[in-house]
Amino acid sequence: MTFSSYQNIIIQSICAAVPKNKIENKNLRIKNINKIIKQTGIKKRRILKKNNTVNDLFKKCSQILYKDIKNINNLEWLICVSQTADYKQPSNSYLIHSYLKLPHTVACLDLNVACSGFAYGLNVLYSLLSNKKDKYGIILFGDSASKYIDKNNSETMPLFGDAAGGVLVKKTKTNFLSSFNNMSDGSRFKSLIIKGGGYKYPFSKKKSLNMNGIEVFKFSIFDVFSNIYELIKKFNIKVKDIDFLILHQSNKQIMSHISTKLKLENKMLLSLSDFGNTGSASIPLTIVFNKKKFRKKICKLLISGYGAGLSWSSGHLQLNKNIKIHNLLEL
Repeated sequence: MTFSSYQNIIIQSICAAVPKNKIENKNLRIKNINKIIKQTGIKKRRILKKNNTVNDLFKKCSQILYKDIKNINNLEWLICVSQTADYKQPSNSYLIHSYLKLPHTVACLDLNVACSGFAYGLNVLYSLLSNKKDKYGIILFGDSASKYIDKNNSETMPLFGDAAGGVLVKKTKTNFLSSFNNMSDGSRFKSLIIKGGGYKYPFSKKKSLNMNGIEVFKFSIFDVFSNIYELIKKFNIKVKDIDFLILHQSNKQIMSHISTKLKLENKMLLSLSDFGNTGSASIPLTIVFNKKKFRKKICKLLISGYGAGLSWSSGHLQLNKNIKIHNLLEL
């Protein structure tokens, strides 16, 4: 386990963007689709048009977050967390840097992390800002999952949607303590894999996601809970003081199991039914989707993301009562 904690860093604003195009799972020509909907909890998903990519969603988010910065000269980092880059090179963050016309002093970084990317990415950005003063970082999360899902695979087709989320982070004086617990297991990399398209199998036709459903399910209900529990124990977090539990929006059965074991089932926020599994964007999207529940008060969050790698990461965050949670953006 890799534990880390940071003080004097806050999330100043948060946003999320989705395509306007809605897909109803009940209309899919898949055997036992009603049973799948009941088990997963996923009724609808948002899917990008053929010519759009995750960077089009990133542009929506970045433009909103950019306007929330009081002094652009204090912006130091732009990070993109995604597994669906527009090009082999340059990576997504440089395209957004160009789009925003940012100063040369803003450094770019891309993280190739999937469903655990929100907690992983925040941890990285917090560490980069930890020795600064009054500095900002923008971090964007998301994937165009529809580009790598096999339309004939009933195990993955009804699950994944396209989305992006974004967070503006600032190093400032505050008594907030943020803590994280990151873990990885490369020995199980084949459990969630897109085999073709890289340099190992560049000409392979197997460029869709292959998932070992049983292995992923066991990983999610056992390893992820343990990770969250160890975070709670390490930093003496009082579960009764948690305002909201926000898990990666993976599967209703998995999320219900984890939240029940944590005794936080009544504090768990959801966006799964309307958007499906949206990868690293799922936690910020869930916050935006439940915006009305964050009413001008300091909120203590317990978060956890888990997925390809295998990788999993949990965090304990506090949101300032003055945080800007923007309305859901659509492309």
